[in-house]
Amino acid sequence: MGSIYRTRNPKGGWYKVWRYRYFDENGKRINKTGTRNKAETMRLMIDAEERVRRIKLGLDTSRVVCVWNYINQYLTWGRSQGGKKNEGWSKEHAQKRETKIYWWRDRLGKKLTVEQFMGIRSAVDSEIRQLQEGGRTRRTVQTYGEAIKAFATYLLSRGIIKENPVAGLKLGRGKTKRQRRALTKGEIGRLYEVSEWKYQLLWRVALETGLRKGEIKALKVDWWDSGQQCLHIPFGVTKNGDPVEMPVSGVLAEWLDDAVETQYAYDLYQKDGYEVDTDVLVWVPVNPERRLYTHLAKADIPKETPAGIVDFHALRVTFVTRLIEEGVDIKTVQELARHRTIAQTMEIYAKTDISRKRKALSAILD
Repeated sequence: MGSIYRTRNPKGGWYKVWRYRYFDENGKRINKTGTRNKAETMRLMIDAEERVRRIKLGLDTSRVVCVWNYINQYLTWGRSQGGKKNEGWSKEHAQKRETKIYWWRDRLGKKLTVEQFMGIRSAVDSEIRQLQEGGRTRRTVQTYGEAIKAFATYLLSRGIIKENPVAGLKLGRGKTKRQRRALTKGEIGRLYEVSEWKYQLLWRVALETGLRKGEIKALKVDWWDSGQQCLHIPFGVTKNGDPVEMPVSGVLAEWLDDAVETQYAYDLYQKDGYEVDTDVLVWVPVNPERRLYTHLAKADIPKETPAGIVDFHALRVTFVTRLIEEGVDIKTVQELARHRTIAQTMEIYAKTDISRKRKALSAILD
């Protein structure tokens, strides 16, 4: 008879994560880690006992159970304790992991059984090779590979499979990550000129706060302080998870006031067919990068030059670079960019253009 339980920590309190035990087909007691949710852990224990029962009856569950039936179980576990220090995944990471797991389901076969899953290595190698040859960056290839490896590791930890079929998967190759460049002041002005209000607000928020697209999409009306002209972003929203107080310029503040008053973002999401909370602050389209490319073309701004490319994340690069060019001290730039170290700010984001180099040299020679 299986059971669920929790253990005490060194301070005498209870660990938040539930555990469960059951007896396998040989009568050996098996202890497994569940989740922070008691009911979910109970379901894991019941599933384990059901697998043992079928094995004892001579029914090989791996021949009939679709391996993708465990996706929701895996994602639930990840959102509750799949991250570092048994913390749940961030919302953005959970969405990306879910997207890639379903991508693998479509590539490997929607009716793939647990038994067939054990023979996926060659198919996975083939898909990874196609990603590499298709021009995907090294990091993108890694995220796809990590998704299937992590899913297999989860199945192994739950006793659903006996060994990891993608252990040792090589993910190093891929297209070298492209260099991003910062937009010039003139290019920013032209981008604003060709953009209608809903897009111009999106560009302004990205260029004047340095927020990433996922962070912009998460912004709520209640986080906007019109009196102080500041965004108060709570813990767990930005990439590093820290709370943020982001002051904004007077022009952008007026635009955000209008956004709150008109509830334009909620109306646009409804028009696009998406169910969102009524307190969403800024509308972000399904593929903001594609929309940006369209507007760059309208503004006669090259998407790619020898200095690098302009994609949506390049707007954040522009934010940091413009701060440095305006003479803001590097410590303040680091805080506004929400970087862990000054080195990251300088080495990755600060793009010095040729005119600034020429100006610096002139100052020395004169």
